[in-house]
Amino acid sequence: MTTQPELMRRSQLINKLVLERRTTDKVGNVEQLWLDPHAHEIQSFSCKSGLFGHNKLIFTWEQIETIGHDCILVNCSPTEAMKEKPDRSELIINHEVWTDAGVRAGKIVDYLFNLQTGKVVGYLFVADGWEGVTDGTYILEPVAISSVGNKRAIVFDRAARNAAKFSEGLKNKIEQATSFFSADYAQTRKEVETALSKAKEAAESVAFQAKDKLNEAKNKLQKSANSEETQPDDRPSSELENQENVDF
Repeated sequence: MTTQPELMRRSQLINKLVLERRTTDKVGNVEQLWLDPHAHEIQSFSCKSGLFGHNKLIFTWEQIETIGHDCILVNCSPTEAMKEKPDRSELIINHEVWTDAGVRAGKIVDYLFNLQTGKVVGYLFVADGWEGVTDGTYILEPVAISSVGNKRAIVFDRAARNAAKFSEGLKNKIEQATSFFSADYAQTRKEVETALSKAKEAAESVAFQAKDKLNEAKNKLQKSANSEETQPDDRPSSELENQENVDF
């Protein structure tokens, strides 16, 4: 799936035009995004069409080919789309935010997600005069969320109190950090795979050398044994005759 930029807010997809890639037909407009709140990952999105938006279809994240500036391209005809949202999926928007200290912190109004993977990188919540915290929109990392239900999310108190105030500048920094860690991970993985490959080659080389040494030793022992069996008796004939008489 080709996407630019890497991160997007959920609100930027709502009402976006949806086209079927093969037929170029208009499928409708994005109505909702359905999220797995435990995996922090978008599972699907619902699309509305027809008079007053009564016709609704649901497409999985895997059926998206491209999320562009003006539309979303899907590789799925309306007849192949789902009629119901996946199990264990939530909208999570407008969920109340409570801390594990029993304090109401605000409500979730949006989230940032990775366009390629559908993974949520930050939840945006509005703080409504919570114990000296200034009003505004703050961002919480997914790991800060302890549990999620149908109407509420419980977050760790310390994480909520230390949440950064959200701005587009902060979004750009998060996006840059995401790109850096993705590139760093890819480079690290490549280096590890190279090291493992070299280690495997070295181990195979040692094994071959050991096998050659073993075969060489076996050949020497075999030659020595054959030599002893065929070696002539150099004793005088008189001694050999006496030996035969004794044996007799």
